Amino acid sequence: TRDERIAVIDPACSIGDGWADIAMMRLFGGFPESCFLAYQEAVNQRVDRDIERRILLYQLYHVLNHINIFGRGYASQMRSLIQALR
Repeated sequence: TRDERIAVIDPACSIGDGWADIAMMRLFGGFPESCFLAYQEAVNQRVDRDIERRILLYQLYHVLNHINIFGRGYASQMRSLIQALR
């Protein structure tokens, strides 16, 4: 029998904070909670207040970038993120 495997190759891979990817995934949705829990378990790190703030900050970065590229349609989302970071 043939041993078949499926692999996913991310063309945008980087050496950085994996929570930045989690922030982007949460920002635009489409991923089940089990995905986030699996990442948390894989890195053996409890999601605490500091990580939640880091996620919000990464999300703010992406929303600001979207405002810059696509316009003011993301302004209310930006304000919400800023309020959550206070």
